[in-house]
This record gives sequence, structure tokens and C-alpha cells, in this order.
Amino acid sequence: MYSLCPQNISSLNLRGTAQLEKYLSDDRFGLKCAYPEALLAAVPLSHPLTPDTPQGFIVKRHAIRSLVRVVKNNDYLGHTYEAEFLKDAATETQVILQLSKECCTDLNLQKGQQCEMEVHFQLNRLWFCEMHKAIDDLPDLDKVLPDLKNSNFCISSQSDTELLNEKQQAAMNFVMSVTDNKSSIPPLLIHGPFGTGKTRTIAKMAQVLVQQPQNKILICTHTNSSADLYVNGHFHDYATVHHEAKPLRIKAKESNPRSTDRITLQYCHLSRDGTHFEFPDKAVLDSARIVITTTSLARFFHDMKLPENYFSHILIDEASQMLECEALMALGLAGKNTRVVLAGDHMQMGPKLFSVKQDKCSEQTLLNRLFYYYQAENSDVEQILSVVDIVQGIMEEWPQEWGDKDPESVCVLSQGRQVLEIRQRLRQLRLPRFTVENAENVQGKQFRVIVISTVHTKDSLLETDRTCLEFFNDMRVLNTVMTRAQSQIFVVGDAAALSCHQFGTCWRLWRSYIEDCINKGSAHDFNLDSLKQDLLEISELCRSEDEESSDSESTTSEISDLEDPILQELLDESKDINIALTEEGLFPVFQHEQFISSVSNQIAEVDEEQLFTNSTTHKHCELVMDCFDRAYAKPLDEPSIRIEIKGRKNIGQAFPGDKVTVEILSEISNPPTGKVINILESADTVKEFVCTLERHDSQVMTPINKCISKIYTPFWKDKPNHIAVRNPKNLKIEKFIKINEERHRKYLFVVKVLKWRKLCRYPLGIAVGLFPEITNLDDGLNVLNIEFQLRRTLSSSLETQMQDFQSLNLFEDRRRDFRMLPTFTIDPADSQDLDDAISVMDLGECYEIGVHISDVASFLAKGSELDKYAKLLCTSFYPCGMEPIHMFPKELSANFFSLIPNHDRRAISLIIQVDTKTNCIKKRLVCKSVIHSKRKFSYDEAEDILENNRQHYDLLEMCLLKAWNFAEVHRKYRKQDDWCYKMPDEDVTLGRRRSHLMVEELMIMFNHTIAERLLSDETTRSLTPLRCQNRPKREKLIDLFDKNASLIPLSVRFSSRAPESVYVSHELNNQGLIHHTAMPNPQAEISDSETIPILKSVLRCLKTAAEQKNIYKIIDFIATDEIHPQLLPFATAFRRLCHKACILRSNSTHVSRIGHYDLDLDSYTWASSPVRRYIDVIVQRLLHSVIDKTNVRYTAHDIDLSCMEFSRKNDQQSAYERKANALHFALKLSTQSEKKVAYIVELNPSGTNFRLSFPLNRTSISENLDIMYRDLQLADQPEFDEANNCMILKWVRRIYSFSNPHILAEVKQQNPNSVMAYVSTKTWKCLAAALREENWDILFPLIEKLDVSSRVHARQFQERLRNAKSSEKFDPMHAEHYAELSLKIKQGEAVEVQLGTATARGLMTPAIQLFVVHPKFEICLEHVKDPIKCFSKYAFHSSRNTYNSYMDYQAIWKPLSEMESASNAVSENESIIIEDAVLKWKTSPQKTHEGFFLLPLDKKSQWSIECDLRNSFLCIRTKIHQSQSSPFLENSQCTALMDIPSITWVAHAIITEVEETDSKEPKNLQIDFQINHMPMTNIPEAIFCERTRFTLELIPKLLPDVRKEDAISSLTKANKLVKDIAMGRKINSEGGTTV
Repeated sequence: MYSLCPQNISSLNLRGTAQLEKYLSDDRFGLKCAYPEALLAAVPLSHPLTPDTPQGFIVKRHAIRSLVRVVKNNDYLGHTYEAEFLKDAATETQVILQLSKECCTDLNLQKGQQCEMEVHFQLNRLWFCEMHKAIDDLPDLDKVLPDLKNSNFCISSQSDTELLNEKQQAAMNFVMSVTDNKSSIPPLLIHGPFGTGKTRTIAKMAQVLVQQPQNKILICTHTNSSADLYVNGHFHDYATVHHEAKPLRIKAKESNPRSTDRITLQYCHLSRDGTHFEFPDKAVLDSARIVITTTSLARFFHDMKLPENYFSHILIDEASQMLECEALMALGLAGKNTRVVLAGDHMQMGPKLFSVKQDKCSEQTLLNRLFYYYQAENSDVEQILSVVDIVQGIMEEWPQEWGDKDPESVCVLSQGRQVLEIRQRLRQLRLPRFTVENAENVQGKQFRVIVISTVHTKDSLLETDRTCLEFFNDMRVLNTVMTRAQSQIFVVGDAAALSCHQFGTCWRLWRSYIEDCINKGSAHDFNLDSLKQDLLEISELCRSEDEESSDSESTTSEISDLEDPILQELLDESKDINIALTEEGLFPVFQHEQFISSVSNQIAEVDEEQLFTNSTTHKHCELVMDCFDRAYAKPLDEPSIRIEIKGRKNIGQAFPGDKVTVEILSEISNPPTGKVINILESADTVKEFVCTLERHDSQVMTPINKCISKIYTPFWKDKPNHIAVRNPKNLKIEKFIKINEERHRKYLFVVKVLKWRKLCRYPLGIAVGLFPEITNLDDGLNVLNIEFQLRRTLSSSLETQMQDFQSLNLFEDRRRDFRMLPTFTIDPADSQDLDDAISVMDLGECYEIGVHISDVASFLAKGSELDKYAKLLCTSFYPCGMEPIHMFPKELSANFFSLIPNHDRRAISLIIQVDTKTNCIKKRLVCKSVIHSKRKFSYDEAEDILENNRQHYDLLEMCLLKAWNFAEVHRKYRKQDDWCYKMPDEDVTLGRRRSHLMVEELMIMFNHTIAERLLSDETTRSLTPLRCQNRPKREKLIDLFDKNASLIPLSVRFSSRAPESVYVSHELNNQGLIHHTAMPNPQAEISDSETIPILKSVLRCLKTAAEQKNIYKIIDFIATDEIHPQLLPFATAFRRLCHKACILRSNSTHVSRIGHYDLDLDSYTWASSPVRRYIDVIVQRLLHSVIDKTNVRYTAHDIDLSCMEFSRKNDQQSAYERKANALHFALKLSTQSEKKVAYIVELNPSGTNFRLSFPLNRTSISENLDIMYRDLQLADQPEFDEANNCMILKWVRRIYSFSNPHILAEVKQQNPNSVMAYVSTKTWKCLAAALREENWDILFPLIEKLDVSSRVHARQFQERLRNAKSSEKFDPMHAEHYAELSLKIKQGEAVEVQLGTATARGLMTPAIQLFVVHPKFEICLEHVKDPIKCFSKYAFHSSRNTYNSYMDYQAIWKPLSEMESASNAVSENESIIIEDAVLKWKTSPQKTHEGFFLLPLDKKSQWSIECDLRNSFLCIRTKIHQSQSSPFLENSQCTALMDIPSITWVAHAIITEVEETDSKEPKNLQIDFQINHMPMTNIPEAIFCERTRFTLELIPKLLPDVRKEDAISSLTKANKLVKDIAMGRKINSEGGTTV
């Protein structure tokens, strides 16, 4: 097993000058003293001895002895002497030998002398003898070669279930089961990857077992650290209550007690003086019920002659890390009745061996061998039982036409030992004498029935040593056995393994046979779907290597105009062809159509009369997709109904927006469920989608639109692994793109769908465009334009039609002239499509408010080319920071239709006559008009005018003030107590929203008036598109308000919408004001001592507004629930409870008559934005018909279709703007990150994450931004505190500082929240009540009181902090290195995060980069989530079986190993944080960012930094203060309430060199690094400032990964045999190689 070890050790043999001393001292190994009258020899090494070399590994792990001989003038002096090798003192450059007294005396060696020595090293074989003895000590082989067939025991089900999952509980039940004392019970295997609870399960087993007095448990591990973990992690706390569970920890005498932690030491067996560990005697052993040690120490129990079954249970952990013989040292203590458990991960790296290949090491463990042994035995048993059932069934159902029953005419065929086992089983059951034979023994014979057992499964075939493969490999054997049957053939086996090409040459025959069985219904316990799934799993395990290693960017097509024959075949529907199974398991076409039950979803004529004989079972619908395999259908005759369609099979080949026929599957469910059976009309004639490459199959594209199915894009026939990119117009190939890992991650393809064959899983497509990488806004918006199909062309005839508009007369019959009215518009400063204007005319006792909307419908003929052009989009699209995509051509949207100043324009006008004293509406008039806008106000300009209290002399400014006064009054009448609230908008500054509220209120009034006018007219009463919103379900609303009863009085909005007042009667009073009759709402009492958190920036703004007496700002900051952390989750839940508003035809369904819940209106439509919304144009046409008393040119069906089409396009517009805003913000963040305050809105006690919200950035940051607990690198699982309803997160980190010796104490100290102020709940409640009652006089003193309560709370917190600090006691031994931090998080609290970017479906999106735990401790989520990007780079190629040269091997494996090293290093979570480091930057000719820092050797020693610095990564961070203006500073005027003014600059680096500097004192290590990844392209100037101090997170690579990288690099110096092995060449018996 260690056959190569002597060679490895002998390579250390050396001749060199040894320094002889009595004492040797070094920081690395301390002080070493020679024996009396002997000396120590320090011998330099010719080659470095590092732990990652085989020699270094053996030296550190195994006992080495050395032979020395002194040399003088090339002659040997004296004899050869044995010297003791001090392995703990060996360094990379020298070894220390303890010379014997005889050697020193005979050769007269003296202290301080130097002499030449020749040293030979030998491996001490004692350990191998111990392993051999472990085999000799085995009482029998029942535990190592268990007899599974004859093991009988009863499984218990009475054990404690506590915190175990189902599989862990099953293991517990097995251990607790009762045996019959006659047969030995096989060992139980607990296997699984890290983190699956193996150790916890074993500990729990021991805790349950020890409760039974007859049990004595031995727990063995491979390493001492794991054994210690059982004591302090699982038994220490438990044993304080359950004294019988007090463990005995046995450690080796050589171990130093001082290196053992304080808790574990309590349970160890020490000498009387406590200076060293002792092995216990029998009496001590008898006194303990639980014994914990390592397997290597367990061998000493054999010398104690313990009685049989002394240990009732032996539990061996880390069994995958120890050799089988090492496991036997403990296993040999097991008696017949001892229950044995082995735990480990057989899929991980095994013990380090040198006599086998690295990938074979794990095969030398007991766990691995038993795992496959059990697997083979189980599969054998299953097949044998199946065979027995089949032959019994044959005899019971013997057909009469076969004649008399003849058991010998039933032949069972198998291979190997299974033949004997089947015979034995049949004899045990006393069944008739059936024929059971090997396949080769039946030639020339015939049988009535043949039963074939194929022996192997996919699991057994994946093993290296395979026998009995005749049924998989030998076609002649199959031909022989298949033709022996006269009437019937049965096959027992693994269908997927038989039909998989990786497992033999007969797979085609087997696949044909199996498919035939499935087709005829004779396949048992599987179908085609399960077969495909199994084949997919096998293909994942047996992935073939890349065929080509070239990595050219692309190749230009030089192919003739002939199309790809593969593509032609796929497009030809008449060809019944097969396509090879891809890695995804793609079966697009089959030979037999009946193999798949599918429907034809092609657009075809159907017999409508026959189909809709029963209209309750079939509906014509529009399909709305939630994602690619989930949708709902809206019936065209009743669009308020939803029919749920689940599963891709039920959606068929439909795309979003298609008009389809849906069959109702279940009307009982709510909502009903159905499936698509036919496509009536396609929503989009050209189907082009932006896609990424599918991860597992490069011939499949995944659209970035999650609602679209994957698309099959086959490779070119003669260029596998290349995507052909074609011209989008003539479809000719322009270039080929070679697929590699980088293109998988970065490239986006535009794919055009050509066809969807009837029985294909995916549609067929071709690539017609390419985006190599999205790095700027233009490219990103181009992608979105393609995804949302926004590209249109302007025809010459349409341009001519637009020119004709200029000559039209604006006046026509019955159009009024309002050009002399003082008219103005209010819009964003950069807006061009101005579709609404406002006018005010003072008439003395009354005044007139005019709302004027551009009359687009008067120019736009229904069905004209321009009408069709606008209908394609149905709405304008507004990408952030870019030119809008107008619904009409820009010349019309921004000019002719736009109400720009100083131009006459047609309009639809609402003139409202208002009483000056009461502000009550006296009458309304809707008419067609011509207006002339005098001025365009921006929202900011209008806001400045409204905020300025001075006397206004400008007429338009006075009109604006009058319009605001009117809008404010009528908003209060409409919304009643809820008038204060408005949801925050990312583009509008809180406290400056009056101009927006004014325009919004006037537009709502206009739309409401138009809806009433159309509904009052007979011709349009049932034809008006209405904007409807149903009220929330009462029971859900009451439940929500009950759960948040304590928060209701704190919110102006929710106190007005409490359940008692949810259902109100709406009345119109005589003055035309909307009036509510509401019931009183009792409020919960709140303790005076309670506080609630609010943003310090909000408190500052409230103080400023109070000083300025600005009521409206105060209202905004108090009534906007979303900016208050405790109210945000409540507001979010309420918003989700509300139904989505929809567009429906009036009187079409009951929903169309319910009004609009959120607006508190009985009827509402959209008519105020015809320049940018097509539905408004339709409403204008209806209004024209009513005003002009002409015929309506729309039918009810036309309006239904228009409403559905507009709803779909409007949803697209919302999705587009969210994605565009997110992209714009992400690109901004890629230049420079931003720190923000986030609120926790969701926290599940049993969840794996918590959800954050950024209420002031809702359009640019996803509402579903989660932080996974696993990404926070916690020291322990999150713990939910039910008493305080919070989650406790804990970290244990090594943190040091160059300049701050108290860094650990400061990090442990709880800091006040830097962004939140805690104010009196009672005072806030009074503020909300004052707003509701409009009691302005008490607002200002209440705000002052609020500020005072905040300051009092801050002082109290600081006082508690000082008291805690003075009383806190630290354990100096522990506090020296580790800081234990905890953070309590709960719903409704604020946290600080830094935002960076991530890529989602090919586009950049904002993501959380840093999570701030403490001002001096941040978690870099970026390198935790993507360590490869940060510390390495993605490999271009996957591994292969063979390589052209060893350089080829290195080129492929070096990046792969670096990727794995980065991932493993980060996941190990063993980083060291160093604060206040000084970095020096270098100028690099390659324009890479390089630098270095100095680490004093005394600091390195003091901080116990023992990792290999040369093989480590760095996460470099430093805080940069961007601005002196902060929303959280006392006197700041900044309005970005949730922005934090500082950022943390982050960079990820690789350490390139570590060397000791030449300076005398203090000695330093110079650590050079190179930046590998910088999230921000903008590098602040402060980074290069000498005063800047950095935080360094040092992340060491794991030792196995370092060895692997070095092995790949050192392949250059390896001998030919090693290189041949690496290249995958076969080694012949003479030691040569064959290719």
C-alpha cells in the first residue's frame, strides 16, 4: 500500500555540513535539548521539504528513522549510527537529528563543531505492523464481510425524534433495534457530504443509547480535533444534565495537555500530577459509559483483554479518511452483538496514498468498500426476488395452449455467482425444478419461456472492476438467448443502464427492445419519462471530453449557400428521424408517435361548432405566462376569470399572448385548471428571443425571458461544438462561434424560432444575432428591445401620412376655442410627449379648472397604417437615462400630438366650475377644443412655486397655486382619512411631491369624469374600457390587521383602513364631493416606555420641516409607511393582499362593475395619456362618438380583445422599465458601489434566508433581494429566538490590527445603529393622530418631543454600553485571537449593505456586495458567492481522458485546479482579518494593479499566522468617504434618505510572492499581490494615498489543493512514465507506453 514511500523517503538522502549543538531554538518549533552526553545535528536540505510534497507529507505524518555516518575528506569515519529524527522540528530547509551518546563519544563530536555527514532516511515500519495486527485481532469476518441475507433484526421506532430528519431518524432506529443474538448485524453506513449532520446523528445516537444502562459506547474518529469536537460540541452541555452521558476522552501520552481546549480537558484521563495524558486502566474504563478516542489509540484496548461484547456500540466517524486497517483497530473490538456504525463521505478525497492513483485512494477505506458491497448485494437481491416472482407467476398463469405445466421449460439465464444464488433461492422456497443456467450453456436448446437477469445496474457499472458484461457487450450472446424462447421473454434489469451507450455495445438493441415494451405496455415500474431522467443522470456522471481544444473567438463562414443538412432534416416534417440523445436528455423526435401522448399545437382550422358543443368544458382564451411551465388563461368572453395551467405538457407549444383553446380539466378547484389543446392565433408573427447557452447542453438555448421555453439550436453538421450565427434577413451564415466556458457565462444570442415539430420537446431555432458581453447601457437596452420586440420600421407611406397632418385645420364642428385660457403643462424637465395641460380662470364667485388632454383620436383613423403602427406597442417605453421608445413616431409624440408651449393643439377638455368659497364643484363640461399652452413647468419648478410662500405676481404661477388648492381639497374628499398617504416613487423626492399630487388628482378626476360620461350614454354603456380593482378579501384583511394590531395606530393610512371601515358606502353629496361613511376604529394601547426605530435622516428632515413650518413635508415623512422599518412589512403584506388592477369592458363581468378600490372610485378609466397609451385612444374614440352623436365603430368583442392586448403590452412595459432601471443602476454600481440602508421585510424562523427591501429604490432594485445564511459564513446555524422574535447570527473570526491593540474588544462590543434613531412610540402615535385630525398646532411640539426621546434613548444606550464594558471579563487565552460576534435580526429592522452587481440571465442587476455586521466587520458576499471570479478565472475546457502532450494536460488542468482551490478556500471559512494595513502600489508594464505590504515576523508569530502565505488570497477593503453631505448627519441637507455617504472599496487579489526583507530590525515579510478582480471600475484617488489604511482578509488555500496545483506545475520535471500516465496513455507490461 505504501510501496512508493521508501523511494520518496530515500530521495531525501543527503550529504551535507551539519551544525552540532547542545540546544537549538527556533520560533517555529521552540527549544530543543539534546540528551545527556549527546548532541543535536542541524542538517541542511538540498531541496525544500514542504508539506505539499510526498516527502514532506510522510515526514510530518509517519515515524522516520535515520542512519548517519560522518565523512572526512570523502572517507567514512567510524561506524554507521542510528539517529532519532525530530519530525516536529523539521523545516523546509533543514532537519534536526538527535545523535546518540555512542556516536558522539566514538567520534569525539563537540558542541559548536561542524562536520560533514551522510544521512539516510528510512520509514519506521512499526505502524504497518500495527495495521497487520489489527487484521490478526479480528475475532471473525462478520463485520468486514457481512452476510446480508442471513441478518435478522427488528427495527425500533421508539427513539427520540428531536432534531433528526427522516434519514437520520432511520439510522437511529437501526441502532436501537433488537437482535436475535444468533447472527451478527452488519455495520450501518451513514454517508453524505459535509454539513448533512453525520456527526450530530452519531452524537444523538450515543445520547439516546446511554440512557439504557446495559449500553457502553465507543466513539472513534480519525483525528484528535474531531474527537474533541464530540466532547465540547455535543456532550459537554448534555452531560451537565444527564450525568450518565459524561464521556471519557482518551488521548495519546505524547500529546501536550496545553494544546487541548479547557472544556475537553475536563473529560480527559490525565496523570496524577496533571502534566500528561495517560491511557486508562480497566477500572477507569469500566466507570465510563461513553468513551471517545481515535482509531489509532483504540488498538491499545486489545491489550486489556476486554470481554466479548464489552462495547455494545462502536461508532466510527471520519471513516472515509482512514485506511481500512486503521478502521479495523476499533472494529476488532466488536463482538457478535456489538452494533457498529461507520460515518463519512465516500465521494470525498480518501487517505493520502502513494501506491495507487490519487482518484483510487478512497477505494482503500472500509466505508467505501462496504458501500459498494452493500449496493451490489442489494441489487442482486432485488433482481433475484424479481426472478422468483416472475417464475411463480408463470406457473400460476400457465396458458392452456402451452400444454401441461413444465417447469423445466422455463429457463432463467444469468451470469456469474447470481446463477448459484437464484438456484439456492428457488430451492429454499421449495419451488419446482426450473432451468437456471449461464447464457453459454443454452446453445442449441429451446424453452417455452426465457427469463433473463442482466445482473448489473448503473451503480455497479460505474465501478472500475466489472465482470459479467456479456448481456451488455456481446451481441452474439444476446442473439443466442433471445432466440431460445418459443413463447415469451422476460428481462429483469436496469433499463437505463441497458440502453445507455456508455455501458457497452449492445445499447441500441436494448433501447429498441425497451421502447417496444413501453409501447406495448409491458414495461413494469417505469415509463419513457423516467427512462429519460435516468439516462440524463448517467450522462451527467459519464460526461465525454471535449473533442477540440482550440479556442478561437469565431470563424468566418466559407460554406456555400447550401443549407446545413441537419437543419433541413429537422425542418422537414415528413421525415421521421431520430436525433442523438444530448446531455440534457433531449428526445425531440421518435420513430413511433405513440411513444408520447401529445397534442398538435399548430395553428390550424378546427371544427368550432363541434368543439364548443359544451362551452363549459372548452374556452377560447388568451394565454398569460408566469414562467415557462406555469401559466393562466383568460377566457375571451369573460376575461376576469383565470384558468390555471400547470406543467409544460399542459401548456403545449403555445407562447405568451397566444389565443388558444383551453380544455377545462377541473372546475372544482379554485381557480379552475385546464390545458391548451389548440393554438388559434399567434401573438407575435416573428419569434425572436435573446438567449443564453443552456448549462448542460450547448445545443439548447435558454431565453432570458423566463416565460419562453428553451429552444433547440443544433450545431453545424461539420463543425461540432460551434454555433452558426446567421444574417437575420437572408439567414445566411456569417460566422461560427466556438463554445467554451467563458461564452457559456457571458455571451447572449438572438435566436429565431423556425418551427416546433409536433412531437418535439423544444422548438427549433437558429442564432441570428450575438452580444459578446453586456458592458454598457446601449447594448443592454438593445437586448431588452429585442426581448420585448420593440423594433419597428417607419414606412415611406406612413411618413407621407404624417406630413399630411400639418395641413389639417385644427378647428372643426363643435370644437371650442380655449386658446385664450391661461394654460400650462407640468411634466418632467426632459419630457417631450406632453399629453395633458391645466388651465385656471377666475370668474369672481367661482373659478374654472380646465384639464386638457391631447386629442390624438381626431387625427388617428381606426385601422389606418399609423393606427396599426401604434397598436404594435400599445404603450410608450421609457428606459432610464435614454431616449423614450414612443408609441407613435417621435415627430408626432414629441411635436404634433404634444401640448408644447406656444402652439395651437387639439384637445379633449374637462371644464370644472368651482365655488370659490367652498371649493365645491358646481358643474362639469366635457368638450372638444383647441388650446394654446403658455408655459411648460417642470415638476421641480412647480414644487418651488408651491413651497415659496411669497406673493406671486405671475398669472400662471397664481393659476398653479389655485389648481393645487383645488386638487388638495378634492383629494381629501376622495380619500378621506387616507389622503395623507402616497406610495414613494424612486424618481420623486419625499417632501417635494405636491406638484405630482396635484397633477395626479386632476388626471384622476378627468378619467373618472370620462368614465361616468361614457357609462351614462346608452351607446357606450357596455363598451367602455374600465380600470378595475377588486377589494381585498375581508377575512384575509382582518387576519392581516389582527397580526399587526399594535402597528395600526402608528400609521395614518392603516388606521383609516382598519377592517371596520374597509367596507364603506360611497355617496356623492349635493356638492359633487365623494363622501365616505366609515365606522369608528378602536386602537390598541401602547406602553409609554416603548420605542420604535425611524431613520435618523427622517428625524432630521422632520426637525427641519418643523422649523420651516412646512406641513406638507411633515405629512410626507410621517405618512409614508414604506420609509419606516416596522411599518414596511405591514405595507408590503397589504399591497400583496390587494388585487392587481385590470382593464375590462364595462358591464362584461361582475368585476367590471366594482370600481377601483385603491382610488376609492365607483368607476375609472384611462383617458389622460393618449400620446403614450393606446387604450386612451380607444376611449377618446368612444367619447367622440358620444359628443358627436355618431355610430360607435367598436363591438363588444373588439373592446374585449383590445383590453386583453393592452393589458399584456402594459405588463410588458412595466417589466421592461423595471429591467431597464435595474440595468441602468447596475451599470452605475459597476463604476462605483453604493452603501444603503435596507429593511428586513421577511424572516422565516425555519428559513434559509432573510429578505431585504429598499423602499426608495423599488423600480431599480428587486423586491426579492435575499441574503442566504450560508453566504454569511456563520460559525453556527442561525438560532431563532422565539421570545424576541428574532434570528441570532454568530461569527467567530480571527481579527488583528497593526495599530489598534483593542480591536477584538471593540469588535465584540455592541454598537448603536448608526442610521436609526429610537423614538417614543406614544409620541409617534400622537403625531399620526394629529395628522388624521389635521391638528397642525400640536405637530411642531410633538416633533421636538420626538427628537428629545431619541436623544434620551441614545444616552441610555451608551450608558448601558459603558456598564457592560466595565463588567465584562475576557478569557485572555481565547480573546487573544478570536472575536465572537453576534447579530440579532428581525423583521422590521434596518441593516447596512453595500450594493454591487451580479449577472442574472445575461444582464447586469444590482446585488448585495457587502453585509455590514459591525463598523469594523463586514462580510464580502461577492467572493463568497463567486470565489472563482474573484480569485481565479473560469477554465475554457473540461477535462479529458487523453491529452496530446503533458503541456496540453497542464493547460487544461491548471485553471480547473485553480478554480477548485478558490472555491474550497472560501468555503472552508478560515480567513484571517488584518486591519489598518499599509499597502504600497507598484507600476506594472502589463497595466495590472500590483502591490505589497509588510508583515513583521514578530506580528506573524504573535498572531499565529501559520498558513502558507504564498498560497493565499486577499480580499482588500477600505472605506472611502464620498461626500460631506450625509442624510444621517445633524446639519445635512441631503435628501437621499437611505443612502450612506461612505463606500467600501473592494478588490480581490492573489498573493504572488512572499520573501523576507533585508532590513535588520524589525524583520518583515514582504507579501506581493496582484489584483485579480475589482468590482468597481472607478478607482478612488484615496486608494493610492499614503495615509489610507486597508482591511485585509487573508484566505489560505487548502493543503490538498496546493499539492494538486504543485503536482500539475511540476509535471514539467517529471519522468516519462508520470507524463504518460497524466496524458492517459496505457502502460504495457514492459513499462513502456502505448498510445
